[in-house]
Amino acid sequence: MTILEMADALRAKKVSVARTDQRHTRENRAENPRLNAFITVLEESARARASAMDAELSHGIDRGPMHGVPIAHKDLVYTKGVRPRAARKY
Repeated sequence: MTILEMADALRAKKVSVARTDQRHTRENRAENPRLNAFITVLEESARARASAMDAELSHGIDRGPMHGVPIAHKDLVYTKGVRPRAARKY
């Protein structure tokens, strides 16, 4: 599914942010040991944020085209409360 398809499916209530997060979490747990793509995974905060986004969408709050679409970003991007590692494991 593309980003645009995901955004459309969320707004049409064909999928939920929480279910999408659960699926991506399962896939990451299964594949990351082999791929070593992620050093820091924030499962709890992602789950809480997914639920909050589902609630917002159900109340007509739409923060833009990426609202609810899952993302991952490099660990050199500063994120509030998360130590940037720049690919270093420590």
